[in-house]
Amino acid sequence: MKNLVKIIMPVGAFILASAGAVSTNAGSSKSTADIQGYNRNSLTEPCEEVRLCNNQGTQICTLAGDQAFEQVGANCSKVLYHKN
Repeated sequence: MKNLVKIIMPVGAFILASAGAVSTNAGSSKSTADIQGYNRNSLTEPCEEVRLCNNQGTQICTLAGDQAFEQVGANCSKVLYHKN
C-alpha cells in the first residue's frame, strides 16, 4: 500500500501542475504600448508622423480621415488599429 501511494502522489502532482500550466494565459497577452503611426504622402516622399496608435481593437487608426500606418523599414505599409 505504501508503494502505491509513493507512485500515485508524484503522478497526481504532475497532473495538477500540468492542468494549472495549461489553464493560465500569461503568454497570450498583447502589448498595449503606443506605436507611432505614419501617413504615406507619396512613393517618393518619406513617411510623415501622424499620431500614436495602440494597435488594439478592430477600428483602423486615423487622424482627420488620414489612415495611419506603421513604418517598416523605409515604407509605411503595415495597417495600425486603435481602440479608445
